[in-house]
Amino acid sequence: MPTVYPPLALVLFILSGWLPAPVLGLKSLLAALDLGSCAMLWLLAKRWRLPTERSVWFAWNPLLTVEVAGMGHIDGLGIALVILTTVLLVQRPQRFLGAALSATGAVLSKLVPVLAAPTWGRLSRQSWLFVILVMLLSTTGLVPMMVGTAGAPPGLVRYGVSWEFNHIYPLNYPQLWAKGVLAIGLALALLWAWRTPDTVASLRRVFGSAILFSATVYPWYALWVLPWAALDRSKPWLTLSGLLFLSYIPQVLDVPLFPWLFGAIWLPFALMAARYR
Repeated sequence: MPTVYPPLALVLFILSGWLPAPVLGLKSLLAALDLGSCAMLWLLAKRWRLPTERSVWFAWNPLLTVEVAGMGHIDGLGIALVILTTVLLVQRPQRFLGAALSATGAVLSKLVPVLAAPTWGRLSRQSWLFVILVMLLSTTGLVPMMVGTAGAPPGLVRYGVSWEFNHIYPLNYPQLWAKGVLAIGLALALLWAWRTPDTVASLRRVFGSAILFSATVYPWYALWVLPWAALDRSKPWLTLSGLLFLSYIPQVLDVPLFPWLFGAIWLPFALMAARYR
């Protein structure tokens, strides 16, 4: 099927394809970006006067190692740019052009970071100007791809309409109704997340909402919330990052994911989330 990835992700794929060992090269580049993410997260913890050892909950998380250095998922690029955007805004909130370019790069590597624009806008102290700038730059970067595919990329459309994995979505048919319910839930959750005054908690809720209200939840999707869960010491999300490894059992043992493994993954998370905010 045609790729679902935006232009910057494709650029990284092309660059790694030019290397003598493309797969190893891609994983090496992503692992290097991960090391940069760890350093920047430590810097954020220090700047926000949080215990710097909390960054270890991200750096040493097995999910990060397996999914990025091991599997070569492009999410490592987007996460590095998300953290870089936050660092730039914390250091120089009113001089946010560099942060806007970094945020645009994150969107052009995987679309989900666009949901964080309002939180970043508040951090920049010029909310609407920052959000508008990121939207304009991102749209400019996406236009050539949309022109080339005569509209929305067909792979992205197919993913949005028909894909599902590791979610309660299978119990919520018909499909159009289910998608509508998830969209409404995401909108409400994002409004709550954007209004959260604490930046770490706001970003954790933004990316957490994107996961919880998606019809498709692969293990590496949790990487987006992991930096902020680490800084916030969010026990539910840190626990989920370990439980999501159970999603691979069906591939090994040829057993159904839903409902038994689904319950083993999500029930502990739900119980912990009810207790810890």
